[in-house]
Amino acid sequence: MDRNAFAHLCELLHTRGGLLDDGLVTTEEQVATFLNILAHHKKNRCIQVRFYRSGETVSWYVHRVLGALMRIQEILFVNPTLIANECADNRWKWFKGYLGAIDGTYIGVNVLDLDKPRTHMALDPEENTPTDVEHMPIGEEQPNQFHIVDVVESSSEWTQWRDDLAE
Repeated sequence: MDRNAFAHLCELLHTRGGLLDDGLVTTEEQVATFLNILAHHKKNRCIQVRFYRSGETVSWYVHRVLGALMRIQEILFVNPTLIANECADNRWKWFKGYLGAIDGTYIGVNVLDLDKPRTHMALDPEENTPTDVEHMPIGEEQPNQFHIVDVVESSSEWTQWRDDLAE
């Protein structure tokens, strides 16, 4: 994090969020502890060693910073808005009525040719399959296209692998 951004965040948490120095731990150290835990996935024990604080102290100040962040969440976080029904933007028009990305990030997606619709075909072969009960043949023998599995037996390889995994 840039030093100026860190200083602005500390000032914002101090003035608007109510995060105060208590004479033992400065606002900057409280925010640095909080950011170390979040950004680097550090455990309480690692922070204890790094900042020479007890686990209870680390936990106490992390909760204080979190409380200050919650008090200024309307400043820091953008509220998501629904995609309007009259949206004409090609990026979002397919998601009408859904929430957009919070920060407006556009993620480009390339669909494989295999998954694209087949608009060049005159007739989709699956369109002619009957879906109504009245169109389905009754009493006629249907060709057996699939082999039905009636019994599943364990193999010695599977049993050995399972036992090795359990050990």
